[in-house]
Amino acid sequence: VVYVDDVAELKGLKEDRIAAAKTAAVARGQATKWAIPMQRPSVWPVLTSAESRPLRERVFRLWESRGNNRGPYDNAPVMKEILQLRGERAKLFGYSTYAHYATAPRMVGKPETAAVMLERAWELLLPKTQEEIANLQKMANREHAGITLAPWDKLYYAEKYRQEAFGLDAEAVRPYLALQ
Repeated sequence: VVYVDDVAELKGLKEDRIAAAKTAAVARGQATKWAIPMQRPSVWPVLTSAESRPLRERVFRLWESRGNNRGPYDNAPVMKEILQLRGERAKLFGYSTYAHYATAPRMVGKPETAAVMLERAWELLLPKTQEEIANLQKMANREHAGITLAPWDKLYYAEKYRQEAFGLDAEAVRPYLALQ
């Protein structure tokens, strides 16, 4: 969880998100603060709407590092064992690697074909992606001279771009896309 001491740092978030952050803090025994739990429904609004760049960075960095913890809840040994067992399984069925085993029954057929497809997609998407990043950087330059777009800025400026270019506010559409 990321704790916020001053509600002003939450500027840009909708009132219901600020209220949810207060509720989350109170539930954690921090009644004078606001809490952003590392769960997508709490993190995404901060990354897309919070005007505070330092808050977006703190939330992004903690979000990015989730699951990368040593100690009793470290899954690294389990993952190592799973990968080893997958390799053994592939060999039992006559495949040189698990990638060969997993792709054999699929349309792609073999991992080399998948790699070629991914490389082709990369070549096609890279110029468009670079153009989009350049547009987001221009938007950031208009607001904050001298910043270089960072990973914690991307969703924020992408949302601003959507609002500016298409008049679309993702938060305004959310009530119409309820799970139930």
